[in-house]
Amino acid sequence: MRFSAYLRQPAHVSQAEKDDYVEEMIELLELQDLSEALVFSLNLEARKRLTIGVELASKPELLLFLDEPTSGLDAQRYCGPALFRHS
Repeated sequence: MRFSAYLRQPAHVSQAEKDDYVEEMIELLELQDLSEALVFSLNLEARKRLTIGVELASKPELLLFLDEPTSGLDAQRYCGPALFRHS
């Protein structure tokens, strides 16, 4: 997620701001316990939440959740990102 933020957020955004934003997304997606894990070691749900986090790390103006990308997510966990709004 951090790598995505560094590459996809504008250059004028400081590295500290990018890092802070990624930490916020890690908390939002409840990935704190997995933040140092390798992707191949994650279960399907965690991988899907990570994929959502990678997209959120770029601070998109609009993010649409379609059925397939979120189909393996626990309903309670899905509620957090669905309610997230970029301010």
